[in-house]
Amino acid sequence: MSPLSKIKNQIIKAIAEIYPNSNLVASDIGPTPDPKLGDLAVPMFKLAKIAGKAPSLIAEELRGKISGVKALESAEVAGPYLNLRLKKAVVVKEVMAAVAKDKTKYGNGKATKEKIMVEYVAPNINKPLHLGHLRNAALGEALCRILETAGNKVVRANLLSDRGIGVTKAMVAYDKWGDNETPVSAGVKGDHLVGKYYVMFDQKQKQDPSLDADVTAMLQKWEAGDTATRALWRTMTKWCADGQNATLKMLGVKYDKVYRESLLYKEGSKMALAALEKGIFSKDEKGNVVAKLPGQPDKVVLRADGTAVYITTDLPLTLKKMTEFKLTRCLWVVGTEQDLHLRQLVGIMRLLGYKWADQLEHVSYGHVALPEGRMKSREGTVVDIDDLVQHLSELAAAEIKERHDFLDQSEVDKRAQEIALGAVKFYLLSVSAPSGMTFNPKESLAFTGKTGPYLQYTNARIQSILRKAIEHGSTGAGRVDVSVLTAPAEWQLVMKLSEFADIVSAAAKERDPSVVARYAYDLSKSFAEFYEQVPVLKADAPLRRARLSLLRAVGLVLGRSLYLLGIPAPKEM
Repeated sequence: MSPLSKIKNQIIKAIAEIYPNSNLVASDIGPTPDPKLGDLAVPMFKLAKIAGKAPSLIAEELRGKISGVKALESAEVAGPYLNLRLKKAVVVKEVMAAVAKDKTKYGNGKATKEKIMVEYVAPNINKPLHLGHLRNAALGEALCRILETAGNKVVRANLLSDRGIGVTKAMVAYDKWGDNETPVSAGVKGDHLVGKYYVMFDQKQKQDPSLDADVTAMLQKWEAGDTATRALWRTMTKWCADGQNATLKMLGVKYDKVYRESLLYKEGSKMALAALEKGIFSKDEKGNVVAKLPGQPDKVVLRADGTAVYITTDLPLTLKKMTEFKLTRCLWVVGTEQDLHLRQLVGIMRLLGYKWADQLEHVSYGHVALPEGRMKSREGTVVDIDDLVQHLSELAAAEIKERHDFLDQSEVDKRAQEIALGAVKFYLLSVSAPSGMTFNPKESLAFTGKTGPYLQYTNARIQSILRKAIEHGSTGAGRVDVSVLTAPAEWQLVMKLSEFADIVSAAAKERDPSVVARYAYDLSKSFAEFYEQVPVLKADAPLRRARLSLLRAVGLVLGRSLYLLGIPAPKEM
């Protein structure tokens, strides 16, 4: 629990002594719209319903009666709100002591009994990962880190869609026109090479529709276990998976468990047929095995010819995940286009009698477009993650060289990639997941405004000040009296620090990393205001020590926020 939440709970307890049935919770109490009005505002609406009095009258009644709150200095009535002013010295000491005590664990929630699997990215193994996958990867990894920090055990999982029409199209194109080309001979990553043939098939098929029959024939050979077909499949899917894994490693993503569709679809077929035999599923007029779901369209779970569809694999996969890891909850990070599919999957698991079906949860996210419009894999109009990060890195490198022409190229490249990753991840995570968005590469790289590089620059600036302090013999070591931190800019920073645990808790509960992104930006702005208004290294010794202590706390919490978002925190930029 954050220091601020503790204060809020003390306020609620004091109010409950007067109105026992107040039902107030910490989240009801928020900041005042203007710091001049106080620090916290308590709404009287809940109490008005209970007491049958006007909110303003209750506020007036409480104003002089709240007691037992150590941090409370004064209370004033503002219409239906009771505005509270806190004792700065008390709050500053509590917040700074909490940061100093917990250090890198500051903001952590208490350990829970929750064991949550987060399945994210789940790519088709026939092309490179693109910008849409990047939003998925950034969102999924940030959620994992936030949930862990909030006190949950987290299992990171990936599903490789390594069979089916899409994979087979790339195989047919390579079989016809590949001429034994390999990633080594082509000088490209394996996922890019496989993606080249996936796009090629679509282009060729437009000229020759009969190619669809070749795909069907090869897919049938694959399912029959044809030796040559399976050999080609193993080669191309390995090329693609290796390339995708290299991209995920660059993004800081590493899985605890990887599932493959090719190892699951037969089990799904058996489950579907067993449910058909028991009368849980039925057949439609075309002979497909279907699940009839109350309030939802019927869902085909197995085609009439016995071939699997996506949900065929989902049946055994969901069962394996929940039982193998003894999960209390399983999250899918999947785009909004799969909303109906996943609702139907939950409904099917209920039909099959699994009581844990309600522990399945879809974290839905909107499409990512570019300023010129939507991306389409088959037409080759997607923006690959590798190409995007390379492009952003080149732009960042030019900026770094202009600022620091003495750096060697390897250091420039390292910093440039960190900035590029910070730019694109923050841009994608700063928008609430369900919302669609347009990604603007140039905007994302700005060193000012609500951007990743701005947060990274703020962090680097704080680290620079702390290094200079050491160089000048002003480490801030020794007795530090933080109660001298009373300037408005200092108080604003302390109040932001006090919120961090609540921010982590809210982001975990809402499954929304944008809560952390907004907080990190607000904290960075508060630091900028502080640095403009008060001296640090040139302040008198007691105040200098206190301000350096405050900067260390801000740097720690900002660094923690960047970690939660999966954003690198370079010490120099």
